[in-house]
Amino acid sequence: MAFTSAPLEQAALTFLPRARARWEAAGTVQLLFVLGLADGLLGGALCAALPLAAPQLLTRDAAVWPLMAQIAPQAGAAMLLIGLDISANGVLLARRDYGYIARSYAITLASLAAFLAWSRGSLAGVWWSIVFFFGARTAQSLLRLATRRSEPLPPPIALAASE
Repeated sequence: MAFTSAPLEQAALTFLPRARARWEAAGTVQLLFVLGLADGLLGGALCAALPLAAPQLLTRDAAVWPLMAQIAPQAGAAMLLIGLDISANGVLLARRDYGYIARSYAITLASLAAFLAWSRGSLAGVWWSIVFFFGARTAQSLLRLATRRSEPLPPPIALAASE
């Protein structure tokens, strides 16, 4: 399910640099976030509901079913955040904000290591760390986009290289 939002990042990288007017770029960003939210909501609902309603579709081992039910809410929350994170990350990549992306990943991974150490690697802790990771990534990316939204997109790389 986590890979269903990957085309959103690819769409941002394809369409945003080629937007001719600011309104085209803004409309594309808005569409990416609506699709990311829809993908996250649908994926999150499936990831939370499936282990609760039909765990036998995922595994025949009935001993695992209660564990799957225990982490179903975290799986659903993580999927919701992944859709938004991938959309935001695609916009940042299209804007070539590579330094910020690298710094935010480093901060998030360091925070994640501390969170995992605190949770002591329990099953619930591992799944909460996934929610934490995508929540932190989404918050950082959305904050960056909100504070830098007025900057124009750079020209596509092929055009910049030929000038």
